[in-house]
Amino acid sequence: MEKTLTRYKFFIYTFFYLLFVGFSVNHGNELLYPLLVLLLIFFIEFKKDVFNDEKFSFNKQFLKNFFLSIFFSLSIYMLLYSIGVFFTYESYEKNVLDFSIIDIITIVVLYPIFEELFFRKLYFITYKDTKFSRLVLLNGFVFSIAHIFSDTPLFHAFIFGCSFFLIYLKNKKIVFSIFSHIFINSLLFITYYNQENIVMFVKNNNFFIFIVSFVITIWFFYSYFNKNTYEKK
Repeated sequence: MEKTLTRYKFFIYTFFYLLFVGFSVNHGNELLYPLLVLLLIFFIEFKKDVFNDEKFSFNKQFLKNFFLSIFFSLSIYMLLYSIGVFFTYESYEKNVLDFSIIDIITIVVLYPIFEELFFRKLYFITYKDTKFSRLVLLNGFVFSIAHIFSDTPLFHAFIFGCSFFLIYLKNKKIVFSIFSHIFINSLLFITYYNQENIVMFVKNNNFFIFIVSFVITIWFFYSYFNKNTYEKK
C-alpha cells in the first residue's frame, strides 16, 4: 500500500507542478511559482542519505563522461533544430522575449537543477523497478507534459526528457544530466538572441547538419539505450 501511494505521489507532485506552471503563464510568465513547487518537493522528499551515491571523483573518467554527455545533448539539439528549421516551426520564428538577468539565471541554472532532481532522481527512486524501455519512455512523456505550457515543442521535450534520463542512468550521477540540461537551456537563449543568423546558417547547411547530427544522435542512443545502462541501485 505504501509503495502504491509513493508511485501515485510522484504524479500528484507532477500535477501540482503543471498547475503552477499554468498559473504562472496566466500571470505574466512569473517563473517563481513553479520553482517554489520544486523547492517544496525537494525539502519534503530528499533526505541527506539520498545523495550518498552522488559522490564523484574529479578525474579523467569524469571529464570524459561529462564531455560525452554534453556532446550527446548538443547532437540532439542540432538534430531537432535542423528539423525545426526545415519545417519552419513557429517556435523558431518568434520575436525574442524580454528576459531579465534573474529570469535567465532561473531558467538556465535553477530550473535545470531542480527539474533534474525531480524528473530524474526522484522519478528513478520511485519507478526503478519498472521495465527499462518503459522507464525511459515514461520519463520522456512526463517531462514533455510538464512543458505543455512552454514554448518548447512537446516532441522536443519528450526527446530531451529521455536523453537526460539516459545520461543520468549511464553515469549514475545526477550532476551529468544537470549540466546537460543547463547546457541545452543556455543554447536556447543563444538561439533566441541570434535566431536570424543561426536560422540562416542552418538553412544554408541543413542537409549536412541533419546527417551529421542524426548519425551521432543514433549512435549515442544506441550506446546509452541498453541494459548495461540500467543497473538498479
